[in-house]
Formats: sequence, structure tokens, C-alpha cells
Amino acid sequence: MARRRPMSWCLLASFAGMATAACLWATPQGGASLALSITPDAVVLLVGESFELNAVDGSGRPARNVRWSIDYPIADETVTDDGVRLTALRPGRALLTAELDGSSATAAVSVLSGTALPAATVRWSLSPTPGYNTLAARPGVPQSDSAPEFFSIEWSPSAGTMVRGIRSGRQLWSTHLSVASSPRTLKPWGMPGVGTVSLAGKRVENTRQLLDGGNMASTSNVGQARGRSLPVKGQPILVRDAGDDLGGLLLLEFGGSADSIVDLNGSDGSERWRYRSSGYLNQNFTVNFQGDIGIVETLTEPVGSALLVLNGSTGEVRYRIPFPTSSTTIKDLKCSQGNDLINTRPSRGGSVFTNTDGNMYVQVEVHNEAADMLPCKVGEYVFDNSLSLLRVTPNGETEWTRFADIHSDANGPFQVQPRVFAGETIPDGLGGELATWTYFFPGTKEGEKPHQEARLTRLGPQGQFDYTLPIPGWNANPEALWDDDMVLGEEDTLYAINKYILVSFHIPTGEVKWVRQPPVGEIQIDWSTAGGGLLVSNQGRLSHFDKNGYGQPLPGTVDASNAEDIGFLQFDLFDHSPSAPLQLRSIEIYEFGSFLAVEDGPPLGRGTVLQLTYRSGNPTESGVSR
Repeated sequence: MARRRPMSWCLLASFAGMATAACLWATPQGGASLALSITPDAVVLLVGESFELNAVDGSGRPARNVRWSIDYPIADETVTDDGVRLTALRPGRALLTAELDGSSATAAVSVLSGTALPAATVRWSLSPTPGYNTLAARPGVPQSDSAPEFFSIEWSPSAGTMVRGIRSGRQLWSTHLSVASSPRTLKPWGMPGVGTVSLAGKRVENTRQLLDGGNMASTSNVGQARGRSLPVKGQPILVRDAGDDLGGLLLLEFGGSADSIVDLNGSDGSERWRYRSSGYLNQNFTVNFQGDIGIVETLTEPVGSALLVLNGSTGEVRYRIPFPTSSTTIKDLKCSQGNDLINTRPSRGGSVFTNTDGNMYVQVEVHNEAADMLPCKVGEYVFDNSLSLLRVTPNGETEWTRFADIHSDANGPFQVQPRVFAGETIPDGLGGELATWTYFFPGTKEGEKPHQEARLTRLGPQGQFDYTLPIPGWNANPEALWDDDMVLGEEDTLYAINKYILVSFHIPTGEVKWVRQPPVGEIQIDWSTAGGGLLVSNQGRLSHFDKNGYGQPLPGTVDASNAEDIGFLQFDLFDHSPSAPLQLRSIEIYEFGSFLAVEDGPPLGRGTVLQLTYRSGNPTESGVSR
């Protein structure tokens, strides 16, 4: 997740009676030279409902002086300054046409009778820009009734990235970015190896300096960072995005020469500011309540890492809170006093989040070890490995709380020690923090095998409480950055996963309520639900678990061809004949009774952004909150 907010998603846990239906998809509107398009390009209404559409010209903005017509009178048309307002009169299908300066475009309109749309109906859909596929739809934080509600991010294998500002399916603007993107670039990225090596006080630039005789060719630059392997040489790639709390969109880019975090203006998509790092940025960031951005930055000169807090309005650095460095030292290498070999490296930070108190938090792992080799035999060693939670207030005040610590020192040869690795931190819902971390046990000569343990620490006004959860580990790679494996539910419940096992944990008592594991495949937490339950996805299906751990797929969800997608049955709106299921790359709450979803691209789908109903009923019965 690109950001952590101290609120959980909620929606009705009652999906009983969920029906299936389909929308009438609009015919594709031509190639890349298309000068006019209607947004959205398909809409489904109930008799008596009204809905607004607009026409977008080649600039990506709403066109003026458009002529509107509908080929079958199922709706009245009222032309507005920004488009056309349809009011549904009678059931049926029709094509809405927009014409301007010799160009035309059409959108499909369907009107149904009744008081509520059937569940799984596509309320509206928006096709991607010709030549692009939809990558993601990200909610924004609108600052006015005319600002984008969300942003559609689209990718092309050859033409960079397109961002569109959308409100209720209508496009307000579009902007082209030179940054490359694809579903692959949004996968987790590890940090490159960064550090320096010195021998006898002199920096080591290659392995030749470490070898006797000095006559072996250099095999690596051990004193420099290993760069990321970028998919497009010389072109930055988009790795994460999120709303900026000021109505715009934040983009995190990894580059061959510099990582950047960019803020797009919500009013027109222009670049408001850009922070170019002189090192590397972590893939996770947070936005606090005053709009400032917190992200971990790793530098190569001088070697180190820090929590970077940027002004959300200008991109200027407010604060840079340095982390202690980590090191490995071999003293008196080659039996020569003062001939110390030292590797200095940045300490690793976990995911960053903002709690209900308005403060930013991040775990920091520090690892220092040293061994003495003089005189030509092992002398003594010391080992320190710790985890601390860093708190940073909006005013830049800091507090460090060490909550995990491994220390060992002795005379004799170095003994392999357990390790701890920083992970995700979220609010505990009770005024404190929940920090997940990995404990690695290296094994023993007596036969106990190496293994990982998933640890959880609760920090707050009541003190520190430590737990081991019944899962073998948080991540196959304990040094990987993760930030979406926990969510708070109702009744002080924590839901946590390690991609394969789901755990329900009662926070105040520290009790594991239940554990579930699907037969195959990974699981993903989607939202917590009203009534203490949870929505998760696995193998193409969206399932609801109640607070007691009883789970069932949502009616209408089906297996998808791509196990990472979510499938939904579809039927014709009028004759109810089956049609191809939707295969959705992502899905999240949009407004009462509906999801905002992104359809997979060809050949599995059409790559549209769409609003999908998940239940019918009166919006006053209950609500959806974020």
C-alpha cells in the first residue's frame, strides 16, 4: 500500500441475494487518431435516474459546443456547459452520439426498470486511451465538487504512461508522462546493495585490493552501490502511486540515475513538484494529516539512510531524520595490527505509516558485528542486532523506542547468531502501534533446523507486548519490504497474512482467534467489513470471512483465467443470457453498494475502469466508510 491511514475499510457483510447482470459495452471508438470520445462510454440507469457524460477532444479535456443525440428515446438529454445530462424514461438500449467539427463518438446507454440495479451490474465503464491499457485506478482527495474523485493510470509498452483525472466516470483531463510502467513495475522491488568497504583506513574500490600480491584483475566494485535492474534502459519506471491529500496524485519513480517522487496537480495533471533523490527511495511512503510525505531514503555518499519528510505542497525537505549505520568489522586482518576490514552500510527501514495521533512511524533495523583476529587467531567477537520504532511528529520531534534486541559477545570464534528484520507497522486501534517483524533462528549443531518466526509487538500507553503468530514467517525473504499484510477489523481484531495463511488476532488479549489456509495459491487482504469480518481474494475469487472464521465466496465471483485477477459472472441485462465473466485486476470500495474496479487487459479483458455494484438496496439502510 502506498500509504497508511489509521482507518479500516468497512462495507456490509450481508451479500445475500446477490444477483448477476452485465452492462452493454460500447463499441471501441477507433484508433489513436480519434479526436473525440465520450466518457464514460457505457452507462446503465434505472428509470427515473439521471447521469452526466461529457465529450473529450484530442487535448484530453472536455469539449465545448458539442451536438448530442440519442438514437432511441429511452432518456431525455439536457445539454450542460460540461456535457450532457441524461434522465432515464423507459427500459431499453440506445446509442448516445456526440459530434464536433466533423468528428463523432458514441456511448452505450441501457435503462432498466425496478428500484435497484442487480448486484454485479457494471454501472458505467471507461475504456482506456487508444494504444494504452489501464494499469490502476487510485482514489484521490477531491478539494471541490469539480475535482477528480480518482485517477486512471494507463500504460503502453512503447509510449510511456497516461494519467487521467476522473469524476463519476467523466474525464476531466489527461496528461502524458515519459515514465515507463506496466503491471510488472508495480510488483515489490528490493533495495540495491549499498555500502562501503575499507581496509586499514583506506576505501576498497575492488576485490583486487583484498588479495595478496595485487595481481588479480578487479572482479567487482565492492565499495559502490549495485544499481537496480530497470526494465527500460535509461527510462525511469513507475513503482507506486497514491492520492496526496491535497487533491492531486503522488508518483514514485525508480530511475537509473535518480529516484524521484512526483506530485501531479489535481486540477489539470501538471507536475506541481518533483523531489529527485541523490540516492534510493523505498517503495513505501505515507502522507500525514497536513499533507506531508514520509519516505525512507538511502544514500551512497555518505553511506546512510534516513526518514525523509517532504512538504506536501512544495516538495521541499522539511526534515531528514538519519538512522544509525550498520557495520561488519574484522579487526587485525592477516594478523596485522591496525589492518581492519570494515563494511559500513545503511540500516534498513520498514514500511512507513501515519497513526491517529498524526505522527509518522517507521521500524529501523540496526546490525553491527565485529571479530578480533589478532594475533593470528580468533580473539573475541561482539554482535548487536536491534529493532527500534521511530516516531516523528509533524513538528519534527523524534522519539526512538527499541523493542527487539539480540546481543552476544564472547572470547573465541564467532558463533552464528539469530537475526531480526524490520517489517510493517500499523495502528493498533487503541492509541498504540502494531509492529510486525521476522525472527530468524540459524539452527544449532545439535540438529535444530534454521527457521523463521512471525513476530508481532504491540507498543502503546499500556507498555510493550510481544507475540509469536502461528505462521512460519512473514515473507520468504526476510529483508523484503512489505506493507499490506495487516488490516484492523471491528471489535479490536487484527487480520494478518503471510500470503498463504490468514490469522485473526484479538489485540487487547493477545489471543489468536482462528487460522485459515486456502488449499492452493496466495491470498490478499482486501478490506475489513461491518460486523467484524473480512474480504480476501484467492485464486481469482473474492471471499468473505465472518468474525468467527467462516468463509464463503461472494455470490457472482468465479474463477479467473489469471489467478491474480478476480472473476465476476456477467449476464445480458435484458434476456439474462450469460456472457464472458469480468476479470478484474483490482477492486476497491467506491461508494455505497459498489466497487471501483480495473478490468484486465487483452486478451483477458478490455482494460476498462468500471463501477461495479455488489448489492442492491436503499442507501439509507447502512453505509460504507473508509
